[in-house]
Amino acid sequence: MYAALQALLLRLAFVSVVALPVFAQSDEGNSEPTTITIGTWNLSNLASQDEGVQPRSFDDLRILASYARRLGADVIAVQEVSDERVLNSVFGENYVFHLSNRSSELKTGFAIRKEVQFTPLPDFADLATSPGLRHGTQIELNLSGQTLRLMSVHLQSGCLDEKSEDSADNEHDCEKLAEQVPFLSKWFEQTTSQTDHVVILGDFGRHLADRGGDWILDELNQIAPIKSAMTGFEPLCWRNKQSQYTAHFLLTKPVQDSVVSDSFREVTFAASHKRIATDEQGRELLYPSDHCPITVELEY
Repeated sequence: MYAALQALLLRLAFVSVVALPVFAQSDEGNSEPTTITIGTWNLSNLASQDEGVQPRSFDDLRILASYARRLGADVIAVQEVSDERVLNSVFGENYVFHLSNRSSELKTGFAIRKEVQFTPLPDFADLATSPGLRHGTQIELNLSGQTLRLMSVHLQSGCLDEKSEDSADNEHDCEKLAEQVPFLSKWFEQTTSQTDHVVILGDFGRHLADRGGDWILDELNQIAPIKSAMTGFEPLCWRNKQSQYTAHFLLTKPVQDSVVSDSFREVTFAASHKRIATDEQGRELLYPSDHCPITVELEY
């Protein structure tokens, strides 16, 4: 009987060990680093099956789910999603979700692997400077005792660069973007006063990498050093339509120092999965999405 009890206690001890979250805060004496993969993905008007302005069939959602599995990220900032139900159909039961409380079909948010401990924070609603613009969605991670703040954003599109600002066709979009930037700067200033480990990630609607002197980055850099992790990379997704990334990881200097070398990755769509449709207004709808997901690894 004693031997049986001993075996039972060993089994319980094993279960207790393997049930601990992978990213739980380590003991003070444990110096082993934590590696985490963060990503961002604009899912292009993603609503439940056969709903929304870009309806997805069951097969469309299945295809998106196959790419989410290939992505394998721990924390993914998402844009243009309607609700947690459709995110669950893409990312599956191994993830939990934190979405903006914006009362609109298209939201920003996060898909977070269940093992990852995180703290959801209130929306940064000031980014919605006019109707139709999105809130920023915030979470905090604790990595080896270090607080990391992440905000998923989807800024005004249509103002890709300075040339766009000089075009009458883009004047309205550029004005809207210009209204958002002071609020983003204010958030950045407040946040970096609390932690210098900050990531702003998502769809900025703008070419911020490989270009010196962009006024948006200049404004943020007056507060604290920050740069895009996309510098030196060219998009492989829809190459005939996108010459530079509009999705970015903007990293403060301590986070830049934590990036694992050569860890940037873009998961591209197979040709057999890509198709182009048009909506009732004649606008192109790109399937599975008009953006491919991108990831980078951080080590703390």
